[in-house]
Amino acid sequence: MSSRQSPLIDALESRQLFAVHGLAHHRVRTPPTTTQSSAVIADLKQIKTDRKQLASDRVHGRKTLATDAKAYKAAIAALADTLAPLKTKLKTDTAAAAPTLKADYKAIRAVYAQYRPTLVADKKALRAATTDADKAAAQAKLDADKAALQAAIAPLTAKLKTDSATVTADVKAIQDAIAADPTASAAKAKITADKATIETTVSADLAALSADYTKLASDQSTSNSGTTASSGSATSTGSTV
Repeated sequence: MSSRQSPLIDALESRQLFAVHGLAHHRVRTPPTTTQSSAVIADLKQIKTDRKQLASDRVHGRKTLATDAKAYKAAIAALADTLAPLKTKLKTDTAAAAPTLKADYKAIRAVYAQYRPTLVADKKALRAATTDADKAAAQAKLDADKAALQAAIAPLTAKLKTDSATVTADVKAIQDAIAADPTASAAKAKITADKATIETTVSADLAALSADYTKLASDQSTSNSGTTASSGSATSTGSTV
């Protein structure tokens, strides 16, 4: 199996893992072992356990999605005879439409290039405005020029949509053929279901780790306060002897 990480796991980590106490690279500052309270020791043990659970669930998730993807790919491969003529038509129509679509995109880019200096100047004027009246005037010009750009682009994007209609229909025909196949449909549904399950599981793991770190911080604070108080008491006692 490939070691490349699933996009779903990447998304979950970037959205949650690094947002929750920097869990991926978080280092907990703990007092020396001799001064750790039993609560802190228990917290650290729980963090270790929950980290292992998160790692295990990540690995399981990647394996599950890889297996699902393989099954879906196999289901599509089994439709080779059905999809072959549809793919041929797509290839033919794409080649035929290419010159027209290239011209459409070129025309759209030209309009954006035409308006770009104006919009840049408008934004610069808006930033430079100091009075409310000047800001309002600059904003009004920027809005008007944006509207003019959209008006100029609209017929060009409409033409692009019309010119690409045949290719779009060809793509949809292939997608519909795959969706109509029971095996492929079931395989795709399993991918969707497993993604949801994995996200729920990993989210729960992250929530557990977040709670672990919160409890650790609280217990460390309590432990440190108790140590400081005991030290202060001992010092006072010693000074009176």
